[in-house]
Amino acid sequence: MCDRRECLYAWQAVLGDRAGTDDVHPYCAPARATDLSGLPEHLYAHAFHAWDVLARQSALAKTFEHTWHDYLRRHLHS
Repeated sequence: MCDRRECLYAWQAVLGDRAGTDDVHPYCAPARATDLSGLPEHLYAHAFHAWDVLARQSALAKTFEHTWHDYLRRHLHS
């Protein structure tokens, strides 16, 4: 996990001079989007950020991994 300093460094690397301004595209800051239509439904509602890394042995993480691998098999090997 990263700390605040590392997060600020990462945002600066992505946004450059736009960091901290209103000139940030919603692709970079989704909370600023005004139209969320067309986005996929959340398949794992209420799962926190990095849950699949921090709780690898949870039933949710195991289900996710199985679903993801099945998806990749069907779409990359067909």
